[in-house]
Amino acid sequence: MLINELSEVKLSEDAIALIFNNANRFRQIVKFINKAESIAKTNELSEIKAENLRNYLTEIKKAGRY
Repeated sequence: MLINELSEVKLSEDAIALIFNNANRFRQIVKFINKAESIAKTNELSEIKAENLRNYLTEIKKAGRY
């Protein structure tokens, strides 16, 4: 899948679905990928799941940056 080609960390199917259901611009997808890579590095994860990204999505929606 293309998103896994763009990312340095593997994204689970549910994480990919979360990204595509919540991002409608390429730039938003890139931001999600960047955050996923950051989360994976900080937490030493080999794969990102939707639950890892939900908090980020909640934060950006509350801050009005989405």
